[in-house]
Amino acid sequence: MFTPLRKVIFIFVLTLVAGYISLPPEISVNFQRGPINLEKNIVRPGLNFDLGKISLRKNFDLVLGLDLAGGSHLVFEAQTSGLSATDRKTALESLRNVIERRVNLFGVSEPNVQISSFEGNQSKSLVKLLN
Repeated sequence: MFTPLRKVIFIFVLTLVAGYISLPPEISVNFQRGPINLEKNIVRPGLNFDLGKISLRKNFDLVLGLDLAGGSHLVFEAQTSGLSATDRKTALESLRNVIERRVNLFGVSEPNVQISSFEGNQSKSLVKLLN
């Protein structure tokens, strides 16, 4: 069926296609050596393939998720000076649950909602949303 040579050729072609797809959309080349000065921007074209009725048009631009594009970090500060320690804990847990439900409603993947209290400042507590 497949000879070892055909397998090696298939692996080589597959490696070339994967390498082409993983290239950045634009590459800047700057080369200076003596009188030679080369400045060029190389743009990777999309894949355009036509074979009879079959037509393939694909642009392989990468779309970064929130974790790679920077994500978001929100900090909410609650004024809890008029509450007792047990009421403060209950209020902050309720607040954390409400924020987590609202964030999950929008389909945010893997949100991290946490409560932070500071020993030096008992009147303020923080609810952090990290994504």
